[in-house]
Amino acid sequence: MKLERLMAITILLLNRKRVQAQELADRLEVSLRTIYRDLESLNLAGIPIVSYTGAEGGFEIMENFRLDRQMLSFDELMALSTALRGLHSSQAFSNPNLDGLLDKVGALVSKAEQGRVAGADQVIIDLNPWKSSTSERNKYDMPLCQRKRNK
Repeated sequence: MKLERLMAITILLLNRKRVQAQELADRLEVSLRTIYRDLESLNLAGIPIVSYTGAEGGFEIMENFRLDRQMLSFDELMALSTALRGLHSSQAFSNPNLDGLLDKVGALVSKAEQGRVAGADQVIIDLNPWKSSTSERNKYDMPLCQRKRNK
């Protein structure tokens, strides 16, 4: 449970500029004291978390930090992110885990690299006509092996 909470905090901080401790506590349904202990644990584990005081204060991860993305290049991560966002926006594929997956893929891109993403050209593809009937929507939701058998 603590490990899942630490991962959730890390992913949230990687995807957002600054997060207040109370927001983390509310989102993860734990006390403020638990959040402070978790942030300290992340610091001890080598994740550079910085705190800011005041009305606009909160916690954030240092700008150049990123999780090790193992074997994926920046371009591969962007292709994966684009495909997932396309599926998410079209609502052709309904999977409750898609939001979390998008957050995790986004967390693999450092904040410095995210600036490259913001300046990139964007293409919008409208898939709405493809899923106009119930039977078409069901095709997107069924597993690939089942789709091949139904053809």
